[in-house]
Amino acid sequence: MQLSPEWQVVLACARTHLQSEECQPLDRTLLETIDWDHLTALACRHGIAPLVYHHLHEMTGADVQPQGALDGLRRSYYGNVARNALLYKELNRVLDALQGIGTQVIVLKGAALAETVYPNRALRAMSDIDLLVRPEELSRVEDRLLALGYALHPHPLGIAWVKAHHYHLVFVQPKAPASAILLEIHWHLDRPSRPFTIDIEGLWARAVPARIAGVAAWVLSPEDLLLYLCLHTCKHSLTSSLRPLCDIAAIIRQYGPTIAWGQLQTRAAHWRIAPYVYLPLHLARDVVGAAVPEACLRALQPEGFEVRLLSWATADLLAEQDAPPLLPELFRLWKGPRLRDRLALVRQSLSPAAVAHAYGIAPASKRLYGYYPVRLKDLLRRYGPTLWRLLRQDPQLTALAEGKAQLAHWLQPFAASSNHEGPQLTPTKASLSPLPPSRSGDEQAKDRKPQERFGPTTSRAERR
Repeated sequence: MQLSPEWQVVLACARTHLQSEECQPLDRTLLETIDWDHLTALACRHGIAPLVYHHLHEMTGADVQPQGALDGLRRSYYGNVARNALLYKELNRVLDALQGIGTQVIVLKGAALAETVYPNRALRAMSDIDLLVRPEELSRVEDRLLALGYALHPHPLGIAWVKAHHYHLVFVQPKAPASAILLEIHWHLDRPSRPFTIDIEGLWARAVPARIAGVAAWVLSPEDLLLYLCLHTCKHSLTSSLRPLCDIAAIIRQYGPTIAWGQLQTRAAHWRIAPYVYLPLHLARDVVGAAVPEACLRALQPEGFEVRLLSWATADLLAEQDAPPLLPELFRLWKGPRLRDRLALVRQSLSPAAVAHAYGIAPASKRLYGYYPVRLKDLLRRYGPTLWRLLRQDPQLTALAEGKAQLAHWLQPFAASSNHEGPQLTPTKASLSPLPPSRSGDEQAKDRKPQERFGPTTSRAERR
């Protein structure tokens, strides 16, 4: 696969430590050909701008031409330094408070990874705090957080529905600024509607003590952490970001020979997630050099696996930003088996819920009706040219679309269960303007998602 110079640099930097052979793509000749704005946009879009800046700065210092080439990445890096400082200060307060009532806490996702597998907190972009507590502790934790000044984020179906049908509660600080950190309290790792059998008690039994934000806490065992990240990556479309693959590679590098790959394989089978572990691990090995044993991949490979899924996923992951927008909804509009299914998709994309979500308007607001023409115009402007090329059987685009359709079909368990889980937990307002590179890739991805879909999306909190 022929990659642009910008992609070559991003991939070379998409790891926590660079070996000498991995520095070869970063030679002076290549750097002189770089479109630095494009490189910065790629790094931000994939949530690894701080990592890319760190490696380029370490290798080149200030000696990069043209002058100011690293400015966008530098802003992203120091913005992440400031954001993470706020996050860990709040995490210290929350963990200390929960420790005070005798509640055991497993720190999840970015807050755990930045402290345990990244050499520097600033290298792992993140936005919020995710904690796992035992289900029987949920009420006590809720009371303690309310006493700390947090409030439960409301849900259209009620908090009782969330506790029965979801897997985390979202807490906010009502008097905090717009940049305040959301706090998610999990009692499970995924929705009960999905066809998986994750052993939560086993997770707790295998949890590893760690010091996070200066407080004694727990993190998932290396094997469980890899399984969770693979599942989480698939839940978020598999190919939307390089950062999860960087996380996987960093975990394997950190824990190395202590990882019990046989136990990981057995657990993946027991949890009924082996297919959704195989492909992320394979991509992490192929794209960012994660040291995944070949024997493990052979054991995890599903029977009858379509090998082309690997090349399709890689191509989708490494697509340029200006690639045609090819979404599962567009495939169904193009090749839906029944006319009524296609018409249903059009109705869904123009439904009050979809319009309200796309433009950040309350569903009951009378202003909603004025946005229907805007919605139609935006959809036609964004998706019309692509749909027209598909209808005309453009060979290159048709091949791309077929690949994305197969990936969407492979990820169907995640999409199917999401469609029946009710409204999102934390609504977002779509941003129709380009986002500055000084913001983290994580934050940019959050704001970009709503406008890239035909209808309502999953929650903002889940998209991390």
